[in-house]
Amino acid sequence: MTDSGIIVGEVCHIRAQSAHGPRYDASQSDEERHGFENLVLMCGVHHKIIDAKENLATHTVEELLETKRNHENEARKSGKVPDAPANVIAALMLTATVYESGSVHMDFSNAEFKVGGEGGTLRGEGGNGGVLQIVGIASLPPSVAEEVSIDLKGGDGQWPGSGGGGGGLLTFEGREVSESDILCGFRVPLFLPADSVRVADSLLNVLGAGWEHFCVAELPWSGSFGLAYAVDFGSVEPNALLKLRFALRGPTGAEIPLGAADVAAPRPTGQVNRVCYAATVPVEVDSAGLYELTANSGSFCLARYSLEIRLSARGT
Repeated sequence: MTDSGIIVGEVCHIRAQSAHGPRYDASQSDEERHGFENLVLMCGVHHKIIDAKENLATHTVEELLETKRNHENEARKSGKVPDAPANVIAALMLTATVYESGSVHMDFSNAEFKVGGEGGTLRGEGGNGGVLQIVGIASLPPSVAEEVSIDLKGGDGQWPGSGGGGGGLLTFEGREVSESDILCGFRVPLFLPADSVRVADSLLNVLGAGWEHFCVAELPWSGSFGLAYAVDFGSVEPNALLKLRFALRGPTGAEIPLGAADVAAPRPTGQVNRVCYAATVPVEVDSAGLYELTANSGSFCLARYSLEIRLSARGT
């Protein structure tokens, strides 16, 4: 946790939560699988390294449990990092488990998250508010919201002339698509650029699509593309929030990030659980040639669209 109160890193399962994940243990109960002893906080880089198939023989369950124990013991001995309060532990477990595919609902009875800054004392300034970031769900399920108290208000100054604390912020952020999501039927069956895109009555309204090429007046060029795309969620757990990342790959193979969008899995109303989306992404190109638009998440390229960018002739 940083000084600003932002929880950094990713809460990971040592033994995977799904049968197709790394180090999955079929003998675990749901409570054991999502219990604190099976969770470890990793940075985004090392999370991917320990879960890579070629590294599983090195990063075994025993090795990760030993690493977790050593880090916790060293932190306690240093005296610089106190034991995490119960409400912080609950927040970490909430990030890891609630409403992810295959998860169970943890008991958060009487858990309280104080995110707003404390009021100042003796003419001092109030503390800055923090950020409670919950990854992987679009909103707190009612059953959890009833049991969890999240205080975003900044505290009042505790002495005449003292400043009040800053307000806190609760945010929800999409997680990367996993192999389990793909097996559940998550895919992007439609993905294309267009002159104009909007969603009305749950349907895509597209103008000027089906590009073979795109002409620019000069190079380098900067502007924007409209994107029309549809997402099939299959049997992904309703309320799951997943992140799509858009990119443009140029003639040299270099990838240009175009931004990202979070998509929330709805509750199915039919046999095809599909949602349409529209987006506008900023684009910068410095050369003509063949380009490829992509929609990615985690280690998966979910959709691609090829087009040629041409330098238009003068006067046209």
